[in-house]
This record gives sequence, structure tokens and C-alpha cells, in this order.
Amino acid sequence: MSLRRALVAVVVAVALATPGGAETLRLKFKPGEKVTFRDQMAMALERTSDTDMNMRLQMRSDSKVRQTVKHLADGLATLEIETLENSTETIPEGGKPGKSEEKGDGERIKISERGLISERVSLGKDTKSEEGIDTLAVLQRVIDGMTMPEEDVEPGGEWSDTYEVALTDKGLKGPKTSVDLSGKFERLVMLKGRECAELVVDFTAPLDIEKTVEIGEAKVTCKGSVMGHLTMYLDVERGESLAETATYGGHLELNMEVAKHKVRLAETLKMNTKTHKLD
Repeated sequence: MSLRRALVAVVVAVALATPGGAETLRLKFKPGEKVTFRDQMAMALERTSDTDMNMRLQMRSDSKVRQTVKHLADGLATLEIETLENSTETIPEGGKPGKSEEKGDGERIKISERGLISERVSLGKDTKSEEGIDTLAVLQRVIDGMTMPEEDVEPGGEWSDTYEVALTDKGLKGPKTSVDLSGKFERLVMLKGRECAELVVDFTAPLDIEKTVEIGEAKVTCKGSVMGHLTMYLDVERGESLAETATYGGHLELNMEVAKHKVRLAETLKMNTKTHKLD
């Protein structure tokens, strides 16, 4: 599942299934199992500042990604995710469009049967991250923290959750935020001949640091928020996500002071992602 596998309109007729009772919503994994997904993403980013850091661009990508279950232990599945094919187009305002087929580094994640990703590690040689507040990085942490309900849920049933995520790479010992999540089991539907639970999740989280904190060499305060709206089609019997679509957004106003030099920066992000399992 990646940004959660980036989520995708499957152009397919979705017929209503026969209403049922309460369902246990869980993911299921088998050691050695390999699954391939198609991920699509469209993003618009605007950044303004009182320096020369102004930027506005659009980005689109279309990828084929393979997920391999390496092993199961202590209620967690370890998955390795690699990009098999990729096409990315970047369109900066006032600049020349660029295209790339760079696949990027793979990842190893640990995920629970309820969907909580407790660990995400790059398989690249250089895995060191820069300190700072990155809207996309915060969104990834929010998505990784989402879980399906612990109790069984009937079609039409709802659940909610609140959890904390870090605002920087310092983890929860550094600046953090609280995520408010609400979910609904909309209905049972037939997708590709398989009965699936249509799950809809919404979340919001503030990106507020009112008291100055030191991040790297900078003194920082900020204000903003991130939000998301996700729809997943889960094959309940097999414990497998067949398709996901999502819309994410974020706005951040950042005040930094580095070596007595002050910088104000504002960033707005909008992103749509789509994913579906390939046969």
C-alpha cells in the first residue's frame, strides 16, 4: 500500500453484492507471495517565500510495482516493494517539462494484519534522511499509521481513531501531531468477480509548532494541516486490497531562522493517487 501504494481507478463495473452481516476486516499474507500493482499519481505543488525559493510544478507518474512477502513473525508481515516499470513527467511553471523512467530504490516494510506499517526502510545505499518538516513525509507517516477497525463491522458501520505521528525525522521524541481519522464500511460490492468491502476513510492532522524548536541548524515555527480521503476495495475472504483511490492535500506556513537570517515559506500540495492489483 503505498502513498498507500498510491491508490487507482479501476475502470470496471462495480455491482452491488448481497448485503451481509458483520465482517472482520484484515489483511492476509503468505510467505513468498508476490503481487503486482499498477500505481498512478498526479500532484500539484506550489511554494512561495520571501527568498528565491518560489516554485510551482505538476507531476504525473505511472508505475508497475511488485510486493513480495519475505516472512511472517510476531503478527507482522515483512514485505519488500520494488518498482518494475516507471514513467514520470514533471512540468514546472515557466520551465521545460522533464520525463524520467528512473525506478528509484525499493523499500522494506513491516505491516500488521490491520494495516499498520510500523517500519519503512529504503533498500538504497544512502538511506539517511535530511531533518526538516516535509509535507509529503508527514502524509506518508499518517498513511502508515492508519488501521482497520479492531472489532467486526457491518455494512454501513463506522469507526474512528486518533494517533500521533512525527513531524520530523526525529520521531515522536521531536515535534509531533495528532491525527483524527474516521472510517466507514460503505457496502459490499462485486469487483472483478470478487466480493469486496468498500471502505472509505477520511483524516485530518494539524502541522502546528507554536513554540520555536531547533531542526538541524534552523529555529522553526509553523502552522498548517494535511488531509486525506481514501477508498479501498478489500476482498474480505482473501484479505487482499484489489484497488484503492485517494485524494490528499496539505498546506504549510513555515518560519525559519538560520544564522540570524529569517525565512518565511508557504507550501500547498494537492495529490490524487490510484492503485489496482494486476491479474
